[in-house]
Amino acid sequence: MRNNSKNTTVTSRFNFLYVFLLFFFVAVLFFLYILLVTKEELILFLIAFIAFVLYGFYIIAKSLVFFRANSKNMRVGLFKTYNYNDVLSVDLYSNVPSKFMFFTIHEKGLTIHLKNNKKLYLKETYYSNFWKIRLFLDNKLGKKQVQESKSLENSRINITNKTTPIPFYIFGIRILMATAVLATFIFLIDLCTTNYLDPGYFLFSIGTFLFMLLFTFNMGYIESSKNYIIIKKLINPFIKTVVSIEDITYASKEIIGGGRNRTTLIIIHTVYHKDFKIPIDFISLKREENIIKQIKKLEISYRDYT
Repeated sequence: MRNNSKNTTVTSRFNFLYVFLLFFFVAVLFFLYILLVTKEELILFLIAFIAFVLYGFYIIAKSLVFFRANSKNMRVGLFKTYNYNDVLSVDLYSNVPSKFMFFTIHEKGLTIHLKNNKKLYLKETYYSNFWKIRLFLDNKLGKKQVQESKSLENSRINITNKTTPIPFYIFGIRILMATAVLATFIFLIDLCTTNYLDPGYFLFSIGTFLFMLLFTFNMGYIESSKNYIIIKKLINPFIKTVVSIEDITYASKEIIGGGRNRTTLIIIHTVYHKDFKIPIDFISLKREENIIKQIKKLEISYRDYT
C-alpha cells in the first residue's frame, strides 16, 4: 500500500564514502607534510604526491553539491536559489559530464535545464538519497504524486519462493570477516592511544578497515512471496530489504566498472526511482539462476544488459 503522506522538502545527504575520502585525504596530506619536513631527499616526489592528493580532494569536493528543494524553490550549491519558473526541463536520468585531468568523463546523474540555457548537474554516486531528489523533482515538475510504500517487516511475510541452501562455508566466512573487522578496529584504537604515528601503519589500518566493511555488505540474493521480494545478504544476515512488487517497474542485470573494478549486479528498479542493487559476482551460478527465475515467476519485466 502506498504512503499517502507528501514530502514537502528534500535535502541531499552525501554518500558516506566520499565524505570519508575527504577526511582521509586531509589525513594523508597531514602525514605527507610531516614527511616533507623530515625527508628532504624526497621533496620532489612528495610535492608531486601532495598535488595529486589535493586534486583528488578538489574533484570530490566539487562533486558534492548541496541540494535542497521545497514547494517554492530549490537551492543548488550553498548560495544559488532557483524558482521553478526558472526551470525549462529536467532530465531525471542523464550522463553528467565531469572533468578528470585532461579528459571528459560521464557519470550517471540528473540535469536541470534552466530557461537562461544554463545547466545544473547532480551526480548520482555522491548522494545516499539521490532517488529522493529524483522523486521530488518528478512529483514537482512532472505533476505526479508518487510516494514510497510503507516499510514492512520481513517477519510478517510468508516467503513462498526461497533461495537455494546457504553453503556451509558462508558461515565460516561470516566469522572470519567479523574477526578481521574487530582486529582492524583494535589496531585503530591502538593507533589513537599511542604515539606511534607511522604513516604507512595509519593508511593500512584505515584502508583495511574500510575494505572489510564494504566487503561485508556484498553478495546478495532474494527470496519472495506473492506481493513482495526480500533482498538479503549472504555475509551479513541482519540486513534485509522488503520491496513491494507493485512498486517495481523492472529488474535488470548490468555490469558496472571495468577491469578489477568490474561488478555484476541484479538491479530492482522502482516507480519511486529507488534502485536496489544486488552484487552477484561471488555467488554461485545456481543461486543467480534462482534469482532470475523468481523475478520472471513474479511477472516482473527482466532485462539483461550484459
